[in-house]
Amino acid sequence: MQNSALQFSRKRLDIPARDENVWSVTAFGSGDRCMIAFHGFADRGSLWETLAPSLAERYTVYAVDLPHHGQTNWPTGTFDPDDIRGLIASLKVHHGADRYAIAGYSLGGRIVQHIIERDYRDIDELWLFASDGISTLGVYDMTRLPLWLRRLGQVALKRPTWFFLILKAARKLRIITQFIYDFTYNHLHTEERRQRLFNVWISMRSFEFSKTKIKAAFSRLDIPTVAFFGKRDEVIPPCAAEELQSYIEHTEVIIVEDGHQLIQPELNPLVLEYLEARTHAS
Repeated sequence: MQNSALQFSRKRLDIPARDENVWSVTAFGSGDRCMIAFHGFADRGSLWETLAPSLAERYTVYAVDLPHHGQTNWPTGTFDPDDIRGLIASLKVHHGADRYAIAGYSLGGRIVQHIIERDYRDIDELWLFASDGISTLGVYDMTRLPLWLRRLGQVALKRPTWFFLILKAARKLRIITQFIYDFTYNHLHTEERRQRLFNVWISMRSFEFSKTKIKAAFSRLDIPTVAFFGKRDEVIPPCAAEELQSYIEHTEVIIVEDGHQLIQPELNPLVLEYLEARTHAS
């Protein structure tokens, strides 16, 4: 297992989208099963290669670079669920799959949950990692700020000097944590990163989902579902597991001794353990 995992195959796909947009997708692994994976904010699809030792033999993983991330070229600015659905359809055709597994980390988990609310019939596995949209702490929830406030903030942050002075003062007074300070500074300290943040903020308004509808759909289905949460996560607290199980009742929850950055090499043994237990149970 170790040797084959280290030698997993990898290739990059360019998938045309609407207008002049082009998705970049990293495909890795040699398994028969198709998995489509969405990363978190400020990450890229290659993040998922960290889990190659546990996934590459069973799955071919299509790790998507979201718009404004990685090598995806998205000059039109915002994106919406139809763009994601179009990409999924293209990847299914490419793999020759009728059904597929879908995975989402952090922001990607919100996108995944929006998709499964309506398009669950061809999904046969659901993987969530510190998924946004369950019990996201306020400052990180990209769907709750009103659109006018985001656009006002976009104008203000083009002259960010005052903003960072306030941010530093808030940290010095311990109004915000070091994690929030670092998160905010890292994503706002250049014009490119500020533009990315606001494009994603605006786009996320169309990715809200109904937990009631997901519960109604999944109560009729037996889709293997696993959710990983970090014990020290300041963004998606581990108590979110109970809320997730309130609308996807058969979710298997795995709590990891980590923070929000869950996709680490140390996760591979837990993923393998989950897969092997599922194999023995079937």
